[in-house]
Amino acid sequence: LESGFFRGIGLTRSIADFEVTLFYSGLKQDGYIQTDSTYSEFEAFVNSIQQTGFHRTPNELASRDQIREESMGAVVSYQPHRRFTIGVSSLNNKYSKPLQPRPNNYNQFEFKGDHNFITSIYGHYTWQNFTFFGEGAQSKSGGIGAIGGFVASLSRMIDFAMVFRKYDRNFHSIYGNAFSENSRNINEEGTYWGIAISPHRRHKLNVYYDRFRFPRLKYGTEAASVGNEWLARYTHLPSKSISMYVQARQQTRQVTVPNDNLNVLVDQVRHSFIFNVDYELNSNFKLKTKVQSSTQEEGENFTKGFAIIQDVNFAWWKLKLSTRMALFETDDFDNAQYVYERVVLYAFSIPAYNGTGVRTYAMVRYDPIRNISLWLRYARFSFSDRNTVGSGLEESIGNTATEVKAMLRIKL
Repeated sequence: LESGFFRGIGLTRSIADFEVTLFYSGLKQDGYIQTDSTYSEFEAFVNSIQQTGFHRTPNELASRDQIREESMGAVVSYQPHRRFTIGVSSLNNKYSKPLQPRPNNYNQFEFKGDHNFITSIYGHYTWQNFTFFGEGAQSKSGGIGAIGGFVASLSRMIDFAMVFRKYDRNFHSIYGNAFSENSRNINEEGTYWGIAISPHRRHKLNVYYDRFRFPRLKYGTEAASVGNEWLARYTHLPSKSISMYVQARQQTRQVTVPNDNLNVLVDQVRHSFIFNVDYELNSNFKLKTKVQSSTQEEGENFTKGFAIIQDVNFAWWKLKLSTRMALFETDDFDNAQYVYERVVLYAFSIPAYNGTGVRTYAMVRYDPIRNISLWLRYARFSFSDRNTVGSGLEESIGNTATEVKAMLRIKL
């Protein structure tokens, strides 16, 4: 990733049943410098840290390395035996320029300022076939975030999990990545149940249900709201060379829509379906076929989308080749089909297949000698529903978008 990481030094030391970790990070981040005094008490600030890592346009170049972030923290854990661990962690973040989001109704309690501090207590305990875990944290604002639950093997065939979570509206965990429906750990409460049933080694059923609540308004929802999500996946292994699964998922959330000069909450219901088959003809030749689709209902609006994906992967001599062809059609971006793609080492790609068109890519890996590896990847979107791709300075004339990636690794 181009953001959300540390750059610095860390030290871990074990002393009897204790383990102590200390770390420091200092790096420059991207952000647009603002001087608007109409809504901020700071002379100069940034609305948010840019996370794309791109420096292509004049605005992107102007935002480069405009704010320095220093982070330091410590983790102390105590493990008297392998079934029980308890620990304390703390993280202090300092910015050379304060963060000040542009104020509106849904972000009144977001972090602002040049300094944040968060401390947490965590632990887990294993008793027979149950493992209990939890963590509670408080940020400089006074907001509290907490998560806890357990995982249990109820029998040789059944595993069960349950997770509770609660993140205050003013809980600020800049690097937090705990279980949540939101993309960040803030303004959320929820309970999750999951079960896995394996009556036979060739059959497996996974089901989960998650119910959540947002106590305050958030982006796109101008009031407190509730929602739920469930998923069911059946996996079948008919032979050693073939595996397949079918999956159904429903997500229900509340969003704000205009109605007779008033904004009201309505349910936004999204259904998605996946059928996937992997064939391993031999150790060097593999095929994958996937069909996925989605529908979305929002009030009286109904939209849909689908994608058909075929992968062919094979290895020969010192070469490994991964290829894909996908056909897709979606009514709108809400039904964009997100599909994982193979990329060069240490990178990942889950692009949105949106509109009507074809997605293709081919990637080759070549290992000429033991310590040298070369990756070369070519990918292309071909659309049939547009004459331009992208917008603004990224707009290109024509109905195609192409990207090329290359990587060379030398082991010393």
